[in-house]
Amino acid sequence: TVSQGVLSQSRSNRHEKAIRHVRDAAVLFVDEAHNYLNPQSGRSRQVLASGADHTALLTATPINRGAQDLLRLVELLGLDNLSDAEYRTFRALRAKRGRLTRSDEDVLREFVERFTVRRTKADLNRMVDTEPEAYRNRLGDPCRYPEHRCHMYATGETAHDVELAEAIDERAGRLRGLLYLRQIHVLEDSAVPPE
Repeated sequence: TVSQGVLSQSRSNRHEKAIRHVRDAAVLFVDEAHNYLNPQSGRSRQVLASGADHTALLTATPINRGAQDLLRLVELLGLDNLSDAEYRTFRALRAKRGRLTRSDEDVLREFVERFTVRRTKADLNRMVDTEPEAYRNRLGDPCRYPEHRCHMYATGETAHDVELAEAIDERAGRLRGLLYLRQIHVLEDSAVPPE
């Protein structure tokens, strides 16, 4: 198991060893695969450089950025999985950069969907119900998702609590560009100045 943090931090003592593990893997499982879609990130380059015979990308996060994410997923899955004609199509789409049409996205989705296995909680519970003894953890407990029951609870908030929550919600709605923040340093003895 290799942490994405270790792959990202070239100054880490474990970085070189992690790169070797990824590069030499015969079967590579990439959890939180949506974190590997940035072609400029070191961790993405390491996964792309892997010589794995088989790669599985795992994510519960939907594709948000459309065509660019799809291009990256196809690359991560391995361009050698495409036929010659599909590879030429892929290269033509990648050359278009940010000018991909809806039909271009559909072509990329078809490439990705060929390799997609989607399992919902209900699907997994049905599999467990079919063979309960095959789906037990080390303690012998069944590995089922619990039944989801929604309930409303009284929280006992005051009118002042509601005002504060509304103010926080309003200010949070105005925040922009948080994706680009990499580190926030707050000195322990400093107070955050009021807005």
